[in-house]
Amino acid sequence: MNILIKPLQDIPQFDGIIKTMSAGKGPVGVNGLVDPARALFAYAVSQKTGKRCLILTHSRVKAKKLYEALSVFDTDGALHFPSRELMPFEIEARSHGYETDRVNALYRFARNNYSVAVAPIEAMCIRIRDKNEFLARVISIKNSCVYDRDRLSSQLIMSGYEKCDMVESEGQFAVRGDIIDVFSPGWDKPCRIN
Repeated sequence: MNILIKPLQDIPQFDGIIKTMSAGKGPVGVNGLVDPARALFAYAVSQKTGKRCLILTHSRVKAKKLYEALSVFDTDGALHFPSRELMPFEIEARSHGYETDRVNALYRFARNNYSVAVAPIEAMCIRIRDKNEFLARVISIKNSCVYDRDRLSSQLIMSGYEKCDMVESEGQFAVRGDIIDVFSPGWDKPCRIN
């Protein structure tokens, strides 16, 4: 991707923006760019400075489009942070998808595992747990380890999982005897713990 950002990084105005940002002289505004150019610009800033960037938009639709454009330039480092609540004037079906996308994004935010994040302003206005508290609730399961079923079930509930009879979607877990099925956000299918 350097072939795309090299000409941009050679423009004197781009260098001036980087110097202003690096000197900590306050926020820098850039106007007049269409979404693909915004995405390329943010990616170039991230690559040039080695710092993470956050792009805030006025709507969910704009954030999603900008994220899709950014994903073309930065497949692994692009991050979309969706809103949790739906506004009455926006028509969308509520699903676990938004919640699991938010959990995945929060995890990547907490781990600094992104280069450029895109979010609607409303998503950033929703209060969330402290980073350390959030990471403390992450449960790591390892092969060949023994886990107490009741303790693990309690930890899953405290972490926001829904206990059900049969796991069907992300964020759910089921207990049958000594077997626990867990469907974690971001996974393609549930995991079985014996």
